[in-house]
Amino acid sequence: NTVKDLKIKIAGQGTADLDKSKLPSQVEVLGIVTESELLNLYRDAHYVVVPSKMEGFCLQIIEAHTCETPVIMRPVEPLLELA
Repeated sequence: NTVKDLKIKIAGQGTADLDKSKLPSQVEVLGIVTESELLNLYRDAHYVVVPSKMEGFCLQIIEAHTCETPVIMRPVEPLLELA
């Protein structure tokens, strides 16, 4: 597998502000997804990326860990406690 084979899926409320025309073809913007869709995304993912610089309680880390999916994140103190 190469970087060209990499598929990135972005889900959530903040996706509405993304300019999809500027994203590479490997990026799929899903927008808001149902809980069952989100669960399938976690289960099918090789990794979950949490790019937050500041976060109080990051439910995505708990959800990813529940699905046994590794998390890539910034070393922000509150997030490290969850990881």
